[in-house]
Amino acid sequence: MDRQEILEELKNVLAHLNDVATLSDSPLAQLMPAASGGESASRGVHLRGLLIELIENMQPSVEVPENAPEWRQYLILRDRYVMHRPLWEIEHKLVVGERQMRREHSHGLAILAEMLQSRLTALATRESTQTEPAATPAEAIHRLTPVSRVIGLAQLIEEVLSFLVVAGKLTNAQAAAQLQIMPDDLSVCTDPGVLRQLLTQLLLMLAPKLAPDSTVSLEAFTADGDVSVALSVVAAQFDAADEGLRLCELLARVLGAALQFSTESSGANARQTIRFTLPPGLRLRKLLVIDDELAAVDLYQTYAIGLNYQVFGETNPEEAVNRALDIRPDVIMLDVMMPAMDGWELLQRLRHTRELRDVPVIVCSVLSESDMAAALRAAAFLKKPILRSQFVKTLNQVVK
Repeated sequence: MDRQEILEELKNVLAHLNDVATLSDSPLAQLMPAASGGESASRGVHLRGLLIELIENMQPSVEVPENAPEWRQYLILRDRYVMHRPLWEIEHKLVVGERQMRREHSHGLAILAEMLQSRLTALATRESTQTEPAATPAEAIHRLTPVSRVIGLAQLIEEVLSFLVVAGKLTNAQAAAQLQIMPDDLSVCTDPGVLRQLLTQLLLMLAPKLAPDSTVSLEAFTADGDVSVALSVVAAQFDAADEGLRLCELLARVLGAALQFSTESSGANARQTIRFTLPPGLRLRKLLVIDDELAAVDLYQTYAIGLNYQVFGETNPEEAVNRALDIRPDVIMLDVMMPAMDGWELLQRLRHTRELRDVPVIVCSVLSESDMAAALRAAAFLKKPILRSQFVKTLNQVVK
């Protein structure tokens, strides 16, 4: 496809950015190399991820003035297609007229089309020139560089079990696992891809050894910051020379963990338990976002990817104090312009609640109200729209 054809198709896929089925049928998805996209649905998912990544790559550096065209082009594309905000709201936020809005939008699309063409060409070239021999599984694991993110442990385990049932590796009865997660919303900060592979490989290794009526027991709990995961089954004895077991030990090592084995009783069908403990690393900090717009909560959750924060959102200001008491956040981001109860009233309620009075509050507003924020003892003030660099810098300043 030439540049113009890519531009025209780009307009179509951006309008359906959350519709994976439509994206999968796009000619752009078919240009995704098999190694990057896989089957049709996966190609759609990868195309969506690529477009969001490229839009974020358009974000100018902090040295570029905020009223520069580069900022407007980036914010228009991000707000319209990623945040799904109406055009009138974007015009109001950027203080631009309809004609200038259309012009900046067209320029931004042209830049995005050029970036997309370059990326697709690079992907295709890399695939066609891949000549080095395939790495062994052990070599591939050794090359892994983990990227830690906050994930819900119960959801990840359920996804693994569901996948193995669909793949025919576990029966529905076996996957009706005795899940015991304490607390039930337990989150961990680790590499989700590596942890998913570790659990998958452990179960794939154990599946052929399972007794016919055996179920899988999975337990996870936290103590002093550590998260321990135990997988128990009634199965034959583990073979120390098993290649699958060796690969599982390597995957655990990537996560900074080590597999431990125990047997409750002797015999051919003894209950075997494999346990590993994920290191605590840095303590996960809790960020509570109080904003009546769910899109703002989603944006801050995106900004927090790769940071040591678990983000909670509350869109009802009248419930915000109770939510904060329940979560006990390390920091609060508070929008000012909200219905029923604005941010200033809520800030005073937070300051008069004994358990929350020392929690730093970052006030956010489309208006320039830094003096008011300081007078009401806010820890910091950010003027919307907020850039990720400002978000990260301010968190680092107010959370010690």
